[in-house]
Amino acid sequence: MFLVHDERPLRYSFKNHPFSSEKARRAGGILIREGIVERLDAFEYPEDILYLFHKYKYVSFVKNKSIDGRGYIDYGDTPAYPGIHQDALWVVRATLTAIDTALERNDVAINLNGGLHHASRDHGSGFCVYNDVAIGISYLLNKGIKNILYVDIDAHHGDGVFYGFIDNPDVYIIDYHEDPRSLFPGTGYEYETGEGEAKGTKRNVIREPFSTEIDMGELDDFVKGRSFNFIIMQIGADGLEGDPLTHLKYRIESYVKIVNKVFELSTKMCNKRLVLLGGGGYSIENSVKAYVKAIGSLVGHA
Repeated sequence: MFLVHDERPLRYSFKNHPFSSEKARRAGGILIREGIVERLDAFEYPEDILYLFHKYKYVSFVKNKSIDGRGYIDYGDTPAYPGIHQDALWVVRATLTAIDTALERNDVAINLNGGLHHASRDHGSGFCVYNDVAIGISYLLNKGIKNILYVDIDAHHGDGVFYGFIDNPDVYIIDYHEDPRSLFPGTGYEYETGEGEAKGTKRNVIREPFSTEIDMGELDDFVKGRSFNFIIMQIGADGLEGDPLTHLKYRIESYVKIVNKVFELSTKMCNKRLVLLGGGGYSIENSVKAYVKAIGSLVGHA
C-alpha cells in the first residue's frame, strides 16, 4: 500500500477550527513507522487540473482570497488565509498521485488529507475549497476509465460529488450519511438515485442519529451484478462515537469492516485499484485510531 504524505498537502488546515490536518499527519506517521504503507511525495500536476471540475471564475475567486487572506471562501465555514489556493491545490495533487499510483501499481493508495467532498463546481463549502474527489473522478473519466465506484462513509453527505455526477451513468455513488434533517449540508435523500441515463447509479443511505452500525447490506445490494474499473472511498471518521460535530455513534469495528469490504470489492473487480481518502473526523484521537486500525487491517491482503 502507498500513502501520499508530505508537508505540502498537509498545509491545508485551519487554526482554531474543526478541520485540522493533524489527524492525517499523526495517522500517516504511525502507518509509515510501522511499515504498513510506503510513503510517497505528491506529484506536481499543472494547476489546470482544477478545471476538470471547477469553473474558472471560482478558481480566480479563490486565488484572490488566497492573496488577501481574509474573509471566507464560502458563507462562513471555510476561512480564507494567505496561500489557501496553493495548499488546496496540493491536496488535489496528492489525490491524483494516489490515483495514478493505484493505476500503475495495482495496489491501494491513500491521501488522508483528501476527501474534500462538499466543494461544488462554482463554490466552496463545509471546510472544502477544491473537490479533490470530483477532480479525481473527472481525471479517470478523461483517461477513458468508466464504471467508477465512489463509496462515501463520512457522516456528512458528499453533496459536491453526488450532484456533480448526478447525471453521469459512468459514475456509481453510494453515500452513507446522517439524516440530512439533523446535519449539514441537509442533502442526500433516498429518492435521489441519479438523473436521466444515470438513473439507478446513485444511492443515499441515511443513518439515523445515534446509529452504531454501517449497513453492509446496502453496499452488497448496490454492487450486486455490477463490475467496476476503479474504486474511490472516502473514509471520513466523523461517524464514530465521540465526534463533536455529528450525532452518529458508529462502533470502530463497523467502520473497519466496511473499509475491508470495499477493499475486497477492489480485489475482485479491479486489481486492487482502490484509493482511500481521509475526509472528516473532528476528534483527532478518534480519527487517528480509525485510520490506523482500518488501513492496518488490510495488511496481508493489500
